[in-house]
Amino acid sequence: MSNPYIIVISCVTTETVMVSSPSIFYKADEVHLFRYIRDPRSKKSKLYRDHYNEVVRKVSTSLPSCRIIEHSDEPVYEVNRMARSLDKLYCRISKDNDDFRILDNLSSGPSEFAAALGYSRTSIPAWSCLRYPRGNTPCPRPRWRSSTTTTAYP
Repeated sequence: MSNPYIIVISCVTTETVMVSSPSIFYKADEVHLFRYIRDPRSKKSKLYRDHYNEVVRKVSTSLPSCRIIEHSDEPVYEVNRMARSLDKLYCRISKDNDDFRILDNLSSGPSEFAAALGYSRTSIPAWSCLRYPRGNTPCPRPRWRSSTTTTAYP
């Protein structure tokens, strides 16, 4: 029996460790990074670009064969638009892969992104969520559940 294809879905704002560490720990085969910059010419946009680039650097250094996919079209702070975008992504993933597991990173991005993850998760059976632990506690192993069960981590 082969290992399932691991897909991590995260949002990059100003936090890098809570995005890169779970992807590295779970040895993701594919990472989807959502981000949105309202005004690309603002000073704040450089900060967000730098954080995104740092996450990409950390993941690609630790997992050279990991496929990193950027999603920057939809505002991560609008639940309905993000839920539609995530639903389309989940459908594409399930169509493109046979044996896969999706880890939704609830510790990344704004609360609206986490809400959209929870709302959209019903469309995929091989789903699990993770929340990055605080302090020096190692990441827990995900418990694969059906899409009707919510998994929470301390």
